[in-house]
Amino acid sequence: MRGQHFIYRLLLLSISLLLLSSCGTDSYLASSEQRANLADMSKNTDQDILIGVAWPLESSRISYVWGAQLAEAEINANGGLNGRNVRLVIEDEAKYREQAGIGTDRQTRSSYQRAATSLARKFASDPNIIAVIGHHTSLLAIPAATTYYFHGLLYLASTSTNPGLTVSGDDLTFQLLPNDREMVRQLVGFAALNTDGGKKPYKRMVVLNERSKYGDDVASFFADAATELGVKVVSRNSFYKRKPDQTFVDYRSVLFPLRSLEFDAIFLIASKAEAGEIVRQAVEVDIQQPFLGMDVMENQEFLQAAGTAAEGVIVPSAYNENFNLAEPFIHAYTQEHGIPPDTWAALAYDSVKLIAHGIELSHYSTIPSFIANSIRYMDPWFGATGIYKFQLGGANLGKAYVIKRVQDGEFRSLAGGQVPFLLYENRRKTKVSRQQSSLTGKGDMPEGSGNMSISAHMQENMDDSVAEASSFLAEFTPEMLLFDSSQATAVAVVTEVELPDLILNYIAAPEENIVPMVLVPFKPPSDDNEAENNSTTTEPDFATTTEAAQTEALAVTDETAEPSTAQAAETVQVVPVLPIRGDMIPSDSLSSSRLQQLIP
Repeated sequence: MRGQHFIYRLLLLSISLLLLSSCGTDSYLASSEQRANLADMSKNTDQDILIGVAWPLESSRISYVWGAQLAEAEINANGGLNGRNVRLVIEDEAKYREQAGIGTDRQTRSSYQRAATSLARKFASDPNIIAVIGHHTSLLAIPAATTYYFHGLLYLASTSTNPGLTVSGDDLTFQLLPNDREMVRQLVGFAALNTDGGKKPYKRMVVLNERSKYGDDVASFFADAATELGVKVVSRNSFYKRKPDQTFVDYRSVLFPLRSLEFDAIFLIASKAEAGEIVRQAVEVDIQQPFLGMDVMENQEFLQAAGTAAEGVIVPSAYNENFNLAEPFIHAYTQEHGIPPDTWAALAYDSVKLIAHGIELSHYSTIPSFIANSIRYMDPWFGATGIYKFQLGGANLGKAYVIKRVQDGEFRSLAGGQVPFLLYENRRKTKVSRQQSSLTGKGDMPEGSGNMSISAHMQENMDDSVAEASSFLAEFTPEMLLFDSSQATAVAVVTEVELPDLILNYIAAPEENIVPMVLVPFKPPSDDNEAENNSTTTEPDFATTTEAAQTEALAVTDETAEPSTAQAAETVQVVPVLPIRGDMIPSDSLSSSRLQQLIP
């Protein structure tokens, strides 16, 4: 009966749209209204919820589709959304790129526009599709977003980082990653305060960028961030991009002059394979300084082109393979495909799960504008790549990028790679707040601090900066267990007073032998509980607490999940932090009597 009613309403809607079209109503408006009305009518039916996926299906990029399919399978296995299954509609972006001549001698300035709009119109032609994720590059995402907006489709740009994506006033588009300007700023923050493995900060850098709008924009972002964070740009050089029909370009004419300069590192802006070729040729001409690049270089094409020269290259990334909240995703993906997920897989997984979260917040409405509003105003939401929170225009509010380095032919997250920037950023915000208070007469400001140089600013009162930066990691209780989640062993008791030293050691320590740690707040048993247990000591039962911590740390659940034991619910709340080495713990904690009880 419900199905007959749905068909009847669909016929009425179709007739009304035909009448509106015959009266000259704008086709975009008709498409958008039809999509919203169909979504409204299907709310209480068993109709599948259709989500488009725009992505090249070549084997080197297929992980994105696999990540989206894993999210689809998990949602449906858990009963769907109000009883409705999610169904992905996958389109091969490579086919549309080829038709538009991209990558061939037929490529023109409008090729990306044609490819993007053709694919976007394909999705828009199906009024049952409510949302789209994907598009491999910003060159495709930006024109596609315009088409989706006019046709009333929700669009989540998983990998686009161009700042222009969310400036048009489009209220249906969301950028899942902080844009290029913020990415560069965080990377320069890492360079300015680099303590990776005891290395000195990269205070003098060379910029080497491709001659394109993207290359010029990112190089400008770098110059701005370098000025702000006290990094000197020693030289800025550019090169022509490789043409589609070229298989090899000799970049030595650009690289040779760099050998006479004094600098700490090179910031490279280039496409995947081209960046790999430049890095390889730099080693061949005996350039020893490390390379830093953009997230586009986190790719197998780069590693293959660079070969062994890729070792030590540093890039920002959205995905930390050591993030403890991503463990269920990593486990499920690896079990399904036999290989661990990459950044693309994690972003696709988050994209589908975020749409599902928006539908739940909308009381299971699938009207695209309703879902968009729910996502726009939602509380911070955690996915496999970390936290998501958006500005009103759809831009990401500024999640911290992970810093990765190539080791043994693989990109691996540096423990605490983004912490130096977060420390500086927190200190900068505090300084700005004090300056504003001073100007408005609402607060005191240290004498002379208004004229403080950036480098002095970063070096002054580092202990205070570390203490302030603890707010970036967690809300800390007076005492915590430092818990090794890889060995299921409590390692130490850490107090709030000791935490700043722990973070300082954490930043300065080399990355070797890093093990995943979590800080586990606990409260000792109350006097009543002690009486019930006939306890003769005020010390907590670490064996029980550690077991509860293990359960919580290794099996992350949502807020509605039932705790494994009553004591786990009462005494343990896992706080996700970055990996911490056991030997970074202050020595007085290691010698404490409490720690002796923790170690078997």
